[in-house]
Amino acid sequence: MSENTNFKNEISQLKEELAQANEKLASITNDLEQKEHLLKEAENTINTLKTKNEDLNIKVDEQVSKNAEFENQLKNKD
Repeated sequence: MSENTNFKNEISQLKEELAQANEKLASITNDLEQKEHLLKEAENTINTLKTKNEDLNIKVDEQVSKNAEFENQLKNKD
């Protein structure tokens, strides 16, 4: 009878350990999902900034070209 009781106690302990492991797994999964969401937000921000940077580079190139044309016009007036 005590063997049966020991076995039941062992099963109860294993069930408790399994429940704790499942809670820990759920917590880790939740943390991972939050980090994945933050990573996606960061990627979107990076892509937005890259696009804005490309647009600004185009505007700078256009302005440099206009400045060069203006300088040439000034030189030709002299």
